[in-house]
Amino acid sequence: PAEPTLVLRLKFLNDTERLARVHPGDTVGALKRTYFPGQEQQVRLIYQGQLLRDDTQSLAGLHLSHLSVLHCHLSPPSAAPTA
Repeated sequence: PAEPTLVLRLKFLNDTERLARVHPGDTVGALKRTYFPGQEQQVRLIYQGQLLRDDTQSLAGLHLSHLSVLHCHLSPPSAAPTA
């Protein structure tokens, strides 16, 4: 049987929202790669006040449910170090 899909609400500091379709077995890192390609190092995801630091953590392990809200903070790209 196909793995069920969840819809997560990605909420940004400017009050905009984006819906993300994910599978419970997906990891935090996979979510970042899918919805923030090229910005994985700049995005911080916060769920119930906890910063999701572990990119290998599964979404099921975080007990995310349908329409759970993940707060997203995108930091500006850091300047490339000058050699």
